[in-house]
Amino acid sequence: MKATAAAVLASDTLVSCWRIVRVDGTVLGFTTHDTDIVYDSVTYEAASGFAPTATRQTDTTAADSQDVEGIFDSASITEEDLAAGLYAGARVYHFEIDWSDSGASGIHKLDAGIIGDISRTRTGFNAGVMGLKDLLTQVIGRTYTKSCWHTLGDAGCGITLEPTAWAATTAYALLDVVSPTTADGRRYVCTTAGTSGGSEPTWDTVVGNTTNDGTVVWTTYEAYTKTGTLTSATSDQVISDSGRGEADDDFTYGWIEFTSGDNSGIQIPIKDYTGATGTFTLLFPAPFTVAGTETYKAVRGCNKHLKLSGDVWGTAYTGDCRVKFNTENSGNAKRFGGYPELPGDDKIFAGP
Repeated sequence: MKATAAAVLASDTLVSCWRIVRVDGTVLGFTTHDTDIVYDSVTYEAASGFAPTATRQTDTTAADSQDVEGIFDSASITEEDLAAGLYAGARVYHFEIDWSDSGASGIHKLDAGIIGDISRTRTGFNAGVMGLKDLLTQVIGRTYTKSCWHTLGDAGCGITLEPTAWAATTAYALLDVVSPTTADGRRYVCTTAGTSGGSEPTWDTVVGNTTNDGTVVWTTYEAYTKTGTLTSATSDQVISDSGRGEADDDFTYGWIEFTSGDNSGIQIPIKDYTGATGTFTLLFPAPFTVAGTETYKAVRGCNKHLKLSGDVWGTAYTGDCRVKFNTENSGNAKRFGGYPELPGDDKIFAGP
């Protein structure tokens, strides 16, 4: 039977340990001891540069916090994994242990939380660990803004970014959306309900045209998710596919996912897109070197606006929600999650 926390604290051979559970389930351990410690089947790696630099705990509802320095200097934690977001939101458990018996006498639990901000220093990275009471400080509800508060593709938005593949002899309802079994840069919207044929039709890829399929009629639209192969990479942040033909900014505010190469499976937001050269400028560099020959899929971006500053009341608005994501049955603008006519600060603070 293990001893109580008080008995553990009576030991003069205590050291601190941190157990990290990444978002992908990987478990890592670190300790301030000068040699590794194995406890509960986890090896706690000795990290000489590992130390909490600022800790705040209260007996009120005020949020606890802890800054840890040196933990990310370990060879077990790579800059590439950090850039890929594997530690954002990771769970952290902090406890003390009697190193002389590898915890056989029990442990003294100190704190638990999640990793929040990660900052770069001259020698490595620091992590801010947020206590569980931080959940009490999270804003519940929404802020009323001109821009949409939905995330592109979520239930509130309603846009299907990657439709399911077409299937034979399947009943389809009005406005169901499918993609062909071989990507062709289009999505097909059911405009006459029915049952699909026994074999995939020859799709009419001209936007606005229709394809007859059994008793279903499909209307052709631009796909929101496009696939391609890079033709060059100026850097790990500026990459190009000269075969693209979309207009400027078509992918701006969207994201790209590498589907081959060292960065395969990694998604990165797109900061800017130049149509003439098919150049994507990413929000931050890819964690691994981009060869410039990788395959990828890219999601068209949304500026989260229905009405732009130059649009006039009573005319067709030109924000992305109206122009880029409002094609099926003239419908998605009604899901817009913002308030385009909300007065700005100049109206609020103006005199009578």
